[in-house]
Amino acid sequence: MTKQQCKICVFAALFFVFSCLAPGVPRVFGQAKPDSGWNLINGEGEILLTKDGKRTPYQNGTSKSTGILLGAGDMVQTGRGTAELRFLSNGSSPRVILKLGENTSVIIEKPSDEISLELIYGRLVIQNTGDLSVKAGYSSVFFRACDTELYYVAKPGTPQPVLIINCSRGEGELTANIASGPEGARFAVKGGESLSLEYHIPFAYVERKSLDREPDHEIPAGSAY
Repeated sequence: MTKQQCKICVFAALFFVFSCLAPGVPRVFGQAKPDSGWNLINGEGEILLTKDGKRTPYQNGTSKSTGILLGAGDMVQTGRGTAELRFLSNGSSPRVILKLGENTSVIIEKPSDEISLELIYGRLVIQNTGDLSVKAGYSSVFFRACDTELYYVAKPGTPQPVLIINCSRGEGELTANIASGPEGARFAVKGGESLSLEYHIPFAYVERKSLDREPDHEIPAGSAY
């Protein structure tokens, strides 16, 4: 290799490194920030985050302004604390704002045609401009552009936690996957209404009420914030 060829190779290598590190130039290595996904943007009190199989406690919440990115299988748990998740899509305004009350556990589901997650236990406040599916025990709820309060909490005398849906705006569908059939029974979720679902296998009982009335669903203390 001639001396001139060596100079050309060195210059090309330096230009490549400079291009990767220079501001405003896309990097060809490392992990790029995704265009859409869940962010843990706020938290107070006791929070336990399980991400990529690693459990990290936050005794005083987390105040990262840029947010913590969450993926499929990640879990957010609150003790005596609260947390807020947002789902962003292609840099636009949030499609879903999710607020976790105390003693609440949520798992992010694998990405598919619709945004989905699993409520293991507790209380959620949902502001949704698109479509969202939430699993809770033997049930699943599909929300379309809803403002909703969702409980999945224990109630004395019931073998399974009770599911309560307080929908102030929007619409959706509740599916009760009872043992009588693989598809389960389906119930409309409407704005201004409250639904409660209790299981006494093999039966499921659904009660519908208007939110204009004083709610009489018995919700255990400490499950809300």
